[in-house]
Amino acid sequence: MGRTKEARFEMKIGIIGLGSIGQRHVRCLQLLGIKDIVAYRTKKGTTKKLPADLVNIKEVFTESDFYAEDLDGVIIANPTSLHIKSLKQALEHELPIFVEKPIANSVKQLEEINQYDRSKIMVGFCLRFHGITKAIKQFISEEKLGEIVKANLYVGQYLPTWHPDTDYKAEYYSRKDLGGGALRTLSHEIDLMVHFFGKPIELCASVDKLSELEIDVDDNAIILNRMDNGSLITVELDFLNPISTRKGVIFGSKGKLEYSFSELTVNFTGYSNNSEVIYHNTELDSNQMYVDQMRDFIELMKKKKSIQCTFDGSVIIMNIIKLAEESSKKKSWIKMD
Repeated sequence: MGRTKEARFEMKIGIIGLGSIGQRHVRCLQLLGIKDIVAYRTKKGTTKKLPADLVNIKEVFTESDFYAEDLDGVIIANPTSLHIKSLKQALEHELPIFVEKPIANSVKQLEEINQYDRSKIMVGFCLRFHGITKAIKQFISEEKLGEIVKANLYVGQYLPTWHPDTDYKAEYYSRKDLGGGALRTLSHEIDLMVHFFGKPIELCASVDKLSELEIDVDDNAIILNRMDNGSLITVELDFLNPISTRKGVIFGSKGKLEYSFSELTVNFTGYSNNSEVIYHNTELDSNQMYVDQMRDFIELMKKKKSIQCTFDGSVIIMNIIKLAEESSKKKSWIKMD
């Protein structure tokens, strides 16, 4: 069982999975003053030897040794296909959990953890913590864009350039058995859609492998979502763009909002040709959203009631992924429950 403590800064955190994102989480914890970190290593992943700045992490190689460490919380950053197994283990020890997105391979897998208290699960939709996301959310919430009419949210990057020092074909995002594919791996944009506009009432989608990449998963997904006010939100995800791009445009009754994560800008253009820079911060540290995300997880471990990215919110994303795949196969619109 997880130990009961008074809220304090000294914590012991366990991490399962030390690939690139797992290593980033550890570095962010260290920046926040958390030094007591234990890693459960299976040595089955592509990371065999830890970088020099992470050699002080304690490594254990069995589940029993890991949970014998009297942890305050657990970070799950292994391949998507292993999330549910790792979640069950941590939930049985009644520990706060941070799990990378997507939370599982499928909606059906989530049934395996129905009997547990899932209120202490935080999901890794890190873009919620980005300055651009915060600026857009505030602008929409203050009704400065007016009634939403339509939007396009896009992200794309050529898969072999993600981590040039690794063989992309061996990474989880390239393999069906590990829960890869553009639709799941790039689901941040689906979360942004729900964060900005709510969940759709129906959708249609095309989920495909279009390129000659040596992968057995989808490399392109387009989802057209109809919202309850009649607006249409398109989400486009791909492994194909030679220039890493994350951008979007939102049309409202008062004008157009455009954003770019690469240019770190959000601009509004009104229908009377008035324009306004909503956000522009070229000095922003790209790592800051990950630091803020780990800070939120620390607050969860200190018994904070509210977190940015909840388990229930992640289930909505999983349902959209499920319906997108069904729609692509049936070539038809499908209603959300």
